[in-house]
Amino acid sequence: MKVLIFDIWGDFAHFKKFYTTSSPLTFSFPPPPTVKGILGAIIGCDKNSYLDTFSSDKCNIAIQILNPIKKIRLGLNHINTKDNFWRPTKKGLHEARTQIPAEFIKDPAYRIYVTHKEEETFNALLKNIRSHKTFFTISLGLSELLADFSYVGDMEFEEFGEGE
Repeated sequence: MKVLIFDIWGDFAHFKKFYTTSSPLTFSFPPPPTVKGILGAIIGCDKNSYLDTFSSDKCNIAIQILNPIKKIRLGLNHINTKDNFWRPTKKGLHEARTQIPAEFIKDPAYRIYVTHKEEETFNALLKNIRSHKTFFTISLGLSELLADFSYVGDMEFEEFGEGE
C-alpha cells in the first residue's frame, strides 16, 4: 500500500476536548476528524463531504508527535453579540466582553501518514502537498491558529495481518 507522509506545524494549536465547556482544554494531538478536515482543506472537499471522502473504510491515518507537548493557558476574549447586545458599555449585570482561560499547545509539530483506497484522491493529496498548495487555509484547531506543512515522502508499505 502506498503511504503519503507529511509534516504539519504551527505556533499554537488547540483541539478542544468535547467534554469541556467554560474552560476549554486541548488534546495533545489532532483527533482523526480534525486531520480529515485538514486533508479535505488541502484538496478542496466541501465541509459537508470531507468525512465521507476520508471515511475509515477508504482512508487510514496515523499521527506522530514530533515536538514535545508544551501546554500553556491564554485568555480568550469573547464578545456577546446575541440579541443586538453588543455595546461597548456595561448593560445591567452583563459585561460586553468575557475573558475565558483556554489551554493551547505551544510549537506543535506532527507527522501525518495517510493511505487512501481511491487513487484519484490519493494523487490529489500527493500533488498538492508536494507543491505546497491548499484549496482552503489549514489550521491547527481554531481558525486563528494557522498551520504550515511540508512533504516528507510517499513510500510503499506492506500490510501484515495479526501475529505476523
